[in-house]
Amino acid sequence: MGLGDFVSVDLGVVRGLAYYTGFVFEAFDRQGELRALAGGGRYDDLVQKLGGPALPAAGFAIGDMTFSLLLEQRGLTPQVVEAADIFCVVGGAAEREAALRDASALRAAGYRVDYPLKPGAFGKQFKLAAESGARLALIYGGDELAKGVVKFRDLGERTERDVPRADVGTAVRDFFAGS
Repeated sequence: MGLGDFVSVDLGVVRGLAYYTGFVFEAFDRQGELRALAGGGRYDDLVQKLGGPALPAAGFAIGDMTFSLLLEQRGLTPQVVEAADIFCVVGGAAEREAALRDASALRAAGYRVDYPLKPGAFGKQFKLAAESGARLALIYGGDELAKGVVKFRDLGERTERDVPRADVGTAVRDFFAGS
């Protein structure tokens, strides 16, 4: 089948025999430096032993940690972006409700949005915003909500302006499109 460069067969493999009823296998990387990446086999009686119907079956499972080590060794681990795009700075309970509504809509639009999990002073929240790597802070204070706006702070340029709450999604889109 043309898989000889990728597969080797060892009929001497033994796995836990508690539920296997036929062939068993393990898959290794070709360099053989790691333990099995995957393993499985035939287990015709397993579904019935668990209360289901008699059902012939075969399957396997991939070891997530071993597979992760393989990707890391080969330099194939994807770069994970942990930084938020936007950090919501939140005043009190009423402001949190508004911030979470907007955060949900922004996440649905594909933005990474973070916010403090517990109430805190604005100064501490701005420090969290800076540490998060976010480029934009949306500030939900009592005064802002009373006026129907959100303070929109560019954390790189250190500029801010008021944006009507109804326009937050558009303002965020325009902000990231222009950079």
